Amino acid sequence: MADLWERVTELEDGLRTALKSSTPGAAEDVRRVSMDLRAAYVSVILSWLKAKRGTQEPEQRLWKMCFYRRIDSFRRSLKTIVSSPMAQSAEMKERVSQLLDKFNGVLKEGRVFYVGLIQQVAAMFALPIDETGLLPLASLKSLPGATPVIPPAVASCLQRCLLFLGDLHRYETLHTPPGQARNWEPAFEFYRGAIQVDPDAGGAFNQQAVISMYEKKYFAPLYFYIRAVAANRPFSMARDNLVMLFEQNRKRATELDRAVAACLSAPKG
Repeated sequence: MADLWERVTELEDGLRTALKSSTPGAAEDVRRVSMDLRAAYVSVILSWLKAKRGTQEPEQRLWKMCFYRRIDSFRRSLKTIVSSPMAQSAEMKERVSQLLDKFNGVLKEGRVFYVGLIQQVAAMFALPIDETGLLPLASLKSLPGATPVIPPAVASCLQRCLLFLGDLHRYETLHTPPGQARNWEPAFEFYRGAIQVDPDAGGAFNQQAVISMYEKKYFAPLYFYIRAVAANRPFSMARDNLVMLFEQNRKRATELDRAVAACLSAPKG
């Protein structure tokens, strides 16, 4: 195990260097090192699961190093271009199109990777899954008092993989081209899957609340944030998100009261 972690650390350093590089071949270096790092992380995760250990640390580091940093970089670049005074120029529109193609390529790469990881974990523990990486709900049930179908460490690992798959779909939907309807259902499906696998974790409830906010719903986010806070393993930011939601709703209520008062006090006739 120590040798695996040394390899992971070495590749992480290599990826950090590649991400900072501005040379012509930097993008290819990032892709190559990222693939090697992902493979090393998978070896660590599977080894830990065999040893019945939790895998949160390598999973979170894998997500952050191999996917989230690249996704965040693309999103910041897109935001910079879109907010530019020249955003509507033909040149900028072409740059946005090129960036979106690369961005969606990273998201697809992530989806393929996490479905593959779920399949490897499921095969190791003889768990049934469908082609999307979701486990049929029936396979998660067990008789009262019986041993759970999925060992806790495995359920926690699968929950995080499903959560990341939901995030990948959410990012894709967020950047739906103008004029096309946003479809949040794929992201919601994976968040629901994460909850079914490991209902004690609050992360997926928080992400469902985030999507509900995007959809400009007002009651659903309250429900999901409360579930995220009340979970046996609460999502760390859910309480702050809940307080922010209450503050937003308070401001809306105040504005509505003022609008109603203005209408009632307006001269008639």
